[in-house]
Amino acid sequence: MTDVSWRRPGPPPGAARGHTGGVRHELDPDRSTVTVHATSSLHPITTDAPVTGWVELTVDDDGRIDGDAPVDGVVEVALGTMRSGNPLIDREAERRLHIRRHPTVTGRLTSLVPDPGSGGDGGDPDAATGAGTLDFHGVTRPLEGTLRVTPLADGELALEGTTELDVTDFDVQPPSLLVVKVHPRIRVTLAAVAFAPRDLP
Repeated sequence: MTDVSWRRPGPPPGAARGHTGGVRHELDPDRSTVTVHATSSLHPITTDAPVTGWVELTVDDDGRIDGDAPVDGVVEVALGTMRSGNPLIDREAERRLHIRRHPTVTGRLTSLVPDPGSGGDGGDPDAATGAGTLDFHGVTRPLEGTLRVTPLADGELALEGTTELDVTDFDVQPPSLLVVKVHPRIRVTLAAVAFAPRDLP
């Protein structure tokens, strides 16, 4: 499991009020969820799980991501917490994912490039293209997706991410039960809230 322990730093000298300043924000597990959207030979399958982790990036007072500032982040999902509402599918997925050997999925964010139109040319001011790695089923591969970062009250950040992947790239064969065959390509979405650093006593 990735070590995400850290000391919460204070704001950098001269940081404007509301500016994240590149400090680390921790994901609130009670308000942060990863959803896997899969398709099958019969119907769509949606699986949810809480997510933990942290993100470090810089958002200016206008709510725009500073693409020139360093960015880092980790999200982690315990596979045993994922539930689709279909016990048969869940049991077969756990068997094929070998969750005792590979209990977690870890994503690492290493770069974030704002939408080219976020400066006022018609793009989404909160959107960016994120890149990093995904460690899944003992296999680590590069991964890209979109990430929207929206400043909230009290210095919190709302994070909305989307990516797509083929599970067979990670040596996973999707579940297959009788007439239900799950397709290997999935869409993964993140809906999270990261809370602002708090002063230590």
